[in-house]
Amino acid sequence: MKYLEDSFEPSCPVCQADRPHRWGHQAGLQRFRCCLCKHTFTAISGTPLTRLRHKEQWLN
Repeated sequence: MKYLEDSFEPSCPVCQADRPHRWGHQAGLQRFRCCLCKHTFTAISGTPLTRLRHKEQWLN
């Protein structure tokens, strides 16, 4: 999952604001929080992988 975060340029999926700040980790992924709307998200938010279990197996 690390390679997903390496190519990810964070922007808020709700308000499209640039440069949110880091807000911990969730399920092994870096979590971000938007400074404007306070929405939290990860690199896979809004993708088909969002609610799948065992994501590491799906990416192989």
